[in-house]
Amino acid sequence: MPIISFWNKEKIETGKTFSLVALATYMALKNNMKILIISTQFKDKTINECFWPIVKETNNNPLITKNTDISTGIEGLSKAVLSNKSTPEIITNYTKVVFKDRLEVLLSPETTDYEEYSKIATSYKEIAQFANKYYDLVFVDVTNGFDDVAQSRELLTSSNLIIYTFSQKLKLINEIIELKNDENFRKIKNMIYLLGKEDMNSKYNNKNVSRLIGERKGILTVPYCTLFSEAASEGNVAEYFIKYNKLTDETDQNYIFVEAIKKDVQSIIYKLQELQMRY
Repeated sequence: MPIISFWNKEKIETGKTFSLVALATYMALKNNMKILIISTQFKDKTINECFWPIVKETNNNPLITKNTDISTGIEGLSKAVLSNKSTPEIITNYTKVVFKDRLEVLLSPETTDYEEYSKIATSYKEIAQFANKYYDLVFVDVTNGFDDVAQSRELLTSSNLIIYTFSQKLKLINEIIELKNDENFRKIKNMIYLLGKEDMNSKYNNKNVSRLIGERKGILTVPYCTLFSEAASEGNVAEYFIKYNKLTDETDQNYIFVEAIKKDVQSIIYKLQELQMRY
């Protein structure tokens, strides 16, 4: 099954991780798929904090498994992979569960030592490929950068779909235009663009940016939403989508946000089908 990597060439905030979390969570909840999220970040607990509050809270929803243990499991899984003792189904023993039988997370390493992290990072490509045989979809939060991050390069080359995330900064928009004029970059046919944390009042909105970068079919957009942002900082992303995925008030900010996520998910599924037919 497909590996979907979220990435940006520059080491800059683009809403990449929040976008990945929103799309993967909605897809798992509404499409009844078995999905794995892999975080490859160094000293970054963002995905952990999206699903599990720092302070233990009472949970009465049987669909959601709460776990405030911050151990990630990647260290043990990495050792198994590098010693050729792993199989696709073993990965689930090292993950944390968000939705039972639907959404699991393999968190980034606990280590704060970069040399130790680098050793673990060498196993990410193989882990993603193993997971690809067990889960319906594998979402990878790839460390930003390219030329100086070997594991990012390996993950991208093994991905079925690359979602290039950027923000409404003109510098980043111009960078995409420059990249699309690069002969090697143009050869990448399995890439789509995502505008993260969109301010819909900005002149650099979805429609205008799509025109500027020459994407006639449009781009993915994750608009900024106050309550989702708060949920992501409080460990309540799963609860957010359970609560707001059936809104009907088209003026509600949460309705607008969830509908954008729904549209993005449909576009991703269509793109994966298109790539499968092409190759």
